[in-house]
Amino acid sequence: MFCCPLCYTYFTSFAACGRGGLVATIEETLKQQGYVIHAVEGSSMLPMLEQANDLVKIVPLTRALHKGDLPLYKRPSGQYVLHRAISVKDDYFIACGDNTTFAERVPNDWIIGITQGFYKSGKYISCDDEQYLRYVRRRRRNRSLRCFLLKFALFRALRKVRNYYRYKKWKKIKNR
Repeated sequence: MFCCPLCYTYFTSFAACGRGGLVATIEETLKQQGYVIHAVEGSSMLPMLEQANDLVKIVPLTRALHKGDLPLYKRPSGQYVLHRAISVKDDYFIACGDNTTFAERVPNDWIIGITQGFYKSGKYISCDDEQYLRYVRRRRRNRSLRCFLLKFALFRALRKVRNYYRYKKWKKIKNR
């Protein structure tokens, strides 16, 4: 399994190709069948994709990438990552998981395919579905607010830890 060290999203390096139990890489399966259906593990795409419960259908990229698309890309280390494109430039795009704040600059030549749809609790949802597109717009619109709130919550938690240890130190000095 390959894992994104930043968001802990996992993809298996092999896909069942339907040839009597033989396996092929994701790239080979895409070329042979024209699509790959894979389970996703990790929390970077929550709440849209839940770990080990949902499947994604990846197809080859035949058009220009747009904001909000879910490309599957492979890092030079061999890690497969599925993150949302939040900004698209000529030769690269910026990717970020729905449940993360870290954005990554990804060259276009890393792209293997793009998500055509996904199976959520056994029900297929196309990436062209109006309800899904509303979800994407809402996630894009609220990204900066989510980043701020996460940093604020982290700052508050760190401040509580710091104050706790200051109090313990003060109490130790006071009891001498």
